[in-house]
Amino acid sequence: MASANTIIRGRFQRPIRRTKLQETCGQLSDLAHSLGPDAKLPTVIQLRDRFSVSVATLNSALTELEAQRVIRRKHGVGIYVSPRIRQRTVCLICDPSFFRVAGASPCWNLLVDRVRQRAEAEHETLSFHFTADDPSVILQKEPTAAPLQSGLVSDIVNGRVHGLLCVGVLKPTMLWIERQQIPTVAFAGPGPFAVGINSNETMRQGVAALAAKGCRRIAYWSAVSPYRMADQVWPPTDERQTHFAATLAAANLSLDPSLVQMNDHLVAPGTFHTLSHQEQGYRMASRIFGPDSDPETWPDGIFSADDMLTQGALTSLQKLGVRVGKDVQIATHANVGSPALLGWENDLIIVEVDPAEIVDQMFDTLERLMDGENPVPASHEVAPRLRGGAF
Repeated sequence: MASANTIIRGRFQRPIRRTKLQETCGQLSDLAHSLGPDAKLPTVIQLRDRFSVSVATLNSALTELEAQRVIRRKHGVGIYVSPRIRQRTVCLICDPSFFRVAGASPCWNLLVDRVRQRAEAEHETLSFHFTADDPSVILQKEPTAAPLQSGLVSDIVNGRVHGLLCVGVLKPTMLWIERQQIPTVAFAGPGPFAVGINSNETMRQGVAALAAKGCRRIAYWSAVSPYRMADQVWPPTDERQTHFAATLAAANLSLDPSLVQMNDHLVAPGTFHTLSHQEQGYRMASRIFGPDSDPETWPDGIFSADDMLTQGALTSLQKLGVRVGKDVQIATHANVGSPALLGWENDLIIVEVDPAEIVDQMFDTLERLMDGENPVPASHEVAPRLRGGAF
């Protein structure tokens, strides 16, 4: 529990100047926590004398703490400590583009469902929020604005939220969140504490499995998320290609740049696209294996960094009569519990990540932050696993 002179916000305790109302809120909160759930507090007159404040200030403090579920007032009976006083409030904040695109990955729903399960298990209050579509537009008009819903902003600023889980939140929004010094853990985006997928290990396992099947012309395919601009694409293209080259070298293979397809052309500076990952995969496969292509230039193996990209490519290859597992081998990222590649399991090399592990790591880190700890390291990567099937 923070004292009346400090607020625990993530990595450190920050001394702040407090108004009389804030001091009274802190003193009342300390008293309520010391008494425990359902305990009866002194009367208004007794509290007024105890804290040497006016009745107006005291009533304002009681109203604020009631909104924070610290106390509850029963008309004609008295003031009581809330039975939910030790229940934390956690907000899940997501980029809306992950959910609104046609054919969005089931991964996002799996993540949200697991967050709900963990919140229930931890007896925490959970609310779900979307960020602004493009926070940079809001910030251009008002640089100090918060690119979040006004109600959520008010709850964060006034201490009604104990921690944030952020999925795909862009840098401008995260910078505002960090300034509030509230415990925050991010996934698929920047943050003071972050959980990610070990994409390098996913690639290593996929390429190694393809090489073991005798593939020598291995392609690397990845998608660019819709509604993202050039400066929001991560990791950078050069970094991904460099790692792919190193991964091939470890398998005694060399890089053919013509086999690397990352779709970065879709996000020219100042623009964004709306193509789903499936459509990107479909177009890519249709272009590379289509009737106007030269079979001599075809890859004999493909590492796909995204299961929905793979789903679209499979539709195209099936239409073109290209046999997956025979004419071309495909190693692909996938998510445990996702039906995205249903029916293709025995034809693919699947390197899968469990969304439940991602959420559990996020929650474990957030719980430590809310307890005033400073988790080390600040970032954690969830490891993929090679699933059985074609390999």
